[in-house]
Amino acid sequence: WDSPGFPSITVPYDHTRDFFYSGHTGILFLFVLELRNLGYYKLSYACSCCLLYTILVLLTTRVHYSIDVMGALIYAPFLYSFVCSQVIIVDKIFSFPFKLGKIVV
Repeated sequence: WDSPGFPSITVPYDHTRDFFYSGHTGILFLFVLELRNLGYYKLSYACSCCLLYTILVLLTTRVHYSIDVMGALIYAPFLYSFVCSQVIIVDKIFSFPFKLGKIVV
């Protein structure tokens, strides 16, 4: 991977650099999905451009394999839909003490 005369531009994790899935790609894709959900379409397009640039940099610098990037693009929508389906339940659990406090006061 690295030539003897040139320094490495990636973080050396010994002999392994294979982290499945790419967190860089997954987090940016979650940002795009959330911005679209909130109605910030122009900002989501800008974030999509950042996502494409990040994918290009990750693959050209060999920080991640292409399957790591594709795995993030596949996994992120599933994670997002799961969190969106569970947020109502979590909100009811955490708002219960405040509703109880309003009744008492």
